[in-house]
Amino acid sequence: LSRCPRKAESLPQPDRDLSGRLPRDDRRFGQGRAGLADRRRAETDAEGIFLLNSDPEVIKFTGDPPFDSIEHARDFILNYHKYEKHGYGRLTVLLKSTNEYLGWCGLNYNETTNETDIGFRFLQKHWNNGYATEAAAACLSVGLQSGLTRIIGRAAKENQASIRVLKKSGMQFEKEFFAHGFTCKQYY
Repeated sequence: LSRCPRKAESLPQPDRDLSGRLPRDDRRFGQGRAGLADRRRAETDAEGIFLLNSDPEVIKFTGDPPFDSIEHARDFILNYHKYEKHGYGRLTVLLKSTNEYLGWCGLNYNETTNETDIGFRFLQKHWNNGYATEAAAACLSVGLQSGLTRIIGRAAKENQASIRVLKKSGMQFEKEFFAHGFTCKQYY
């Protein structure tokens, strides 16, 4: 995941509510070379999300604990209401040709900080294929074209892979800060 939380001081104005403005149905990520598809998270993603959040390398820089069961992952999905509340959220990413679960990517509105961030998390076997960059660039594009004025991305300084994704997605370095035991970099 390309984010680290930040304290609520010196926050920008909240982003606009995009309810009804971002696509609510399954859609395809642009015409990227990887042939990715995205959709809202579904109960059928529970196993993939469980595997993703059970891999210590995948969650190494996130501050998130692993899920203890597929049922826990399913409960997480069933209680994920960002789409209804804000009009956007994290999306499941699939390989279009096979419908194979790759991970997730998408925008998240953080009510505590009044910020929208881009985040992504992919199964290790799908790292270094350009999937995260393609998905992140598409999500950023849709968010900005839909009226968001500011989207940030955060990554632990040690997490060079996520920082490369943020840069390749067109984001620019903004600052460093400390969170969850890591020096983090923020991009916009």
